[in-house]
Amino acid sequence: MGLWFNYGNVDSLDFWNNSSAIPADKKNSYGHIIVQKIVKAESGNKGNLEVISEWKDNKGNTLLSEDAIYIFFGDKNSRTVDHISTLTAVNGPVTFNDNKEGMFAIRVDRALEMPSTESLIFTDDKGNPTTVKATDNKGVTGMYISSNGNKGDAVWGTRNEWVVLSGVKDKIPVSLAILTIPKIRVFLPMHMHAVMDCSQ
Repeated sequence: MGLWFNYGNVDSLDFWNNSSAIPADKKNSYGHIIVQKIVKAESGNKGNLEVISEWKDNKGNTLLSEDAIYIFFGDKNSRTVDHISTLTAVNGPVTFNDNKEGMFAIRVDRALEMPSTESLIFTDDKGNPTTVKATDNKGVTGMYISSNGNKGDAVWGTRNEWVVLSGVKDKIPVSLAILTIPKIRVFLPMHMHAVMDCSQ
């Protein structure tokens, strides 16, 4: 399971879609995040990880410094990750422009993806299309529901207090939820609470 925190339009730089596949002549439209320091890494009943990173443009200029704290805990049936990020503009004001891609995501097992019977084309804010071909849906059971009442594909690109993904993996019902803490969701630091329910 992968977990990441970034955004699709920070001062017109795309931090969300950057990859090694971007051609060199287009790299100046993308930003990247570089880990600078691991401040803390502790295990025990609760795991704690604190990491300092820098959000940079393609020329090496730093837009933001990020102090990210992850707190890991759980029990027999569930796992919880608290994510607390503090973003600080270090070289003048930074604008997070309205964008459908951000800020927090979890990569899931194929069984928790939504079934798809047709090839789909997804386009980022720069007009770059990505084609996702229809594949075998055997064992693919995922379904999204959000706090604003949307389900399935209608959840994509919308703002919500929470989003839940439910499905079945190896005959075990699994739900993953991403929740914000309402009292502080409009301020920095931004707190995100990810929960995975593994109960049978």
